[in-house]
Amino acid sequence: MLTDKYAATFSSKMKYLFQKKGMLSTNGLEAVAFLNSGLEKKYEWPDIQIILVPSYFALGIHQFSVLNYEERYKTDLGYDIPEDERKSFEGITLAPVLLHPKSNGFIKLSSADPTVPPIIQPNYLSDQRDVDILAKGLEICQKIAATEAMKPFGLKLDLPDVTDTQINKYTDEYREQFVRHIAATIYHPTGTCRMGAADDSSTVVDPKLRVKGVDGLRVADASIMPEVTSGNTNAPSIMIGQKAATIILSET
Repeated sequence: MLTDKYAATFSSKMKYLFQKKGMLSTNGLEAVAFLNSGLEKKYEWPDIQIILVPSYFALGIHQFSVLNYEERYKTDLGYDIPEDERKSFEGITLAPVLLHPKSNGFIKLSSADPTVPPIIQPNYLSDQRDVDILAKGLEICQKIAATEAMKPFGLKLDLPDVTDTQINKYTDEYREQFVRHIAATIYHPTGTCRMGAADDSSTVVDPKLRVKGVDGLRVADASIMPEVTSGNTNAPSIMIGQKAATIILSET
């Protein structure tokens, strides 16, 4: 398990420098799993990603602010752990990620002034199906933690109390409350300039990435995806940019 205390030692630095091994050789994301929850029968592709980080992810002041958690979760989410203790804390982090959210938000102009920020309303978890799939993801994480492979490490899931009354943390009731209180975005928005046929009025760009009704303007990023990909959005975004370059060069 990766800890700041041991990763910063002289031996750890030398091991990485000369052997490219040890704690400093990790990319911070040692394993991922792409799974189908089985809750959406029409989906044959994955709708859940499980992320495994080889360290205890205690939230510092920056993460706590960005994720907008309530004050009462500070202790449960590791905010109050002293810095010295945090550096030597051993653990792993399991995080279920919703790959195909059904909840749709919107972006719209708040003013004719282009310097004024737009209105962004993500509408997180407005569709109950998103809650159900994330709750299934938490159940899978609980099962991973209880496997024989994890027993030698003495792994114990650190699950916060999310309601004023005590709830069995291995029930569907708790998992839904956990999702509604603890779920946060990982900031991979897509689909705000959806691509579609030239005559499709519900889309923003055509198949050549040209913004409809605006001459000389194209969009070439994750916002043009008609549906978000099942995997991470970085590689598909690079592909979209490369495809845009090919299209533009072919027209010159």
